[in-house]
Amino acid sequence: QQASQAKQPSMRSWVGKVSNYIPGYGFVDGDTYFTAETILGRRPNLGELVSVEAVPNVQSDDYKWMAVNVECVKDSGLLPHVDPTTAAQRFKEYAAGQAAAVAQEA
Repeated sequence: QQASQAKQPSMRSWVGKVSNYIPGYGFVDGDTYFTAETILGRRPNLGELVSVEAVPNVQSDDYKWMAVNVECVKDSGLLPHVDPTTAAQRFKEYAAGQAAAVAQEA
């Protein structure tokens, strides 16, 4: 049974900064690619903090991660607009709390 299951790429979640945006796609922290389809809510502005969920990019060596969800931190209700280090720590704490809540429901 294990042999038939394909190994899933590990998903990563963090708070990063939009480093580039061209209509239709952009980058977070210079190494994470996202498309307009992955944006939750409004389009983030250049330099804005966003929460990101991404998987390793196995299609190209141009960037390390491919985002599956990108959301402006200010609009997410998760965090106030703070420096990236503090925001990342608070996001990790929030995610751990969410995971614990889901585990309790199961």
